[in-house]
Amino acid sequence: MRSLLALLLLWSGTWFATPERALSLTEHEKARLRVTYRSMILMSPHYRSDSRIKPDAPVGEGVDCSRYKYLVYKWAGVGMMQRVTSQDMAEGRGGWTGEDIDIDQVEELDMIWWTFKDERRRIHGHVGAFLRDPTHGTPKVTHASPSRGQIVCDEFRGRLREDYSKVRRIIIRKK
Repeated sequence: MRSLLALLLLWSGTWFATPERALSLTEHEKARLRVTYRSMILMSPHYRSDSRIKPDAPVGEGVDCSRYKYLVYKWAGVGMMQRVTSQDMAEGRGGWTGEDIDIDQVEELDMIWWTFKDERRRIHGHVGAFLRDPTHGTPKVTHASPSRGQIVCDEFRGRLREDYSKVRRIIIRKK
């Protein structure tokens, strides 16, 4: 029985003694993330800012921006992420590490944070990700919108472009 368990652990990649390492996303992981983002947008769960929602609660209980990102990465099976606030993500806690990049270097799946100037939000208080419009190739941002009460995919213009505070290319901690 022990040898069977050891074989299962080795096969599944969850061997406990394996140290963490930080790696860029593979093309396969990027493809899974694209599909998962688009699936979540189509599901359109309602926005709910409530830290009492357990990270793995059914999506029908609602999502805020941080939980949206957490669920996408978890459902896509990409890396080790914890459900943390958008500010924690921006500061590289909870498995969210990466390289800060200039807005002119943005690629699909890069993460973006906002500090909206006319609201009482903390610095980096809202998080989203870049996606490409499949028909035009133009960048869009997906995020859980408190004002519209659901997950959306918006043109990167207006307040979304004016009030962003950080853009980061994600590197995932893996075992």
